[in-house]
Amino acid sequence: MLRINKSGAYRLMQTGEIPVVRIGKVVRVREEDIESFVMNTKA
Repeated sequence: MLRINKSGAYRLMQTGEIPVVRIGKVVRVREEDIESFVMNTKA
């Protein structure tokens, strides 16, 4: 979907470009947030 590697995804999450939900040590990304990110970054 994003066509980026794992380190690129982690970078987007660390910078806040993709919001995350933390549950203890587990990090999750909501599907709506991914869809919003994709729609806002299309060229």
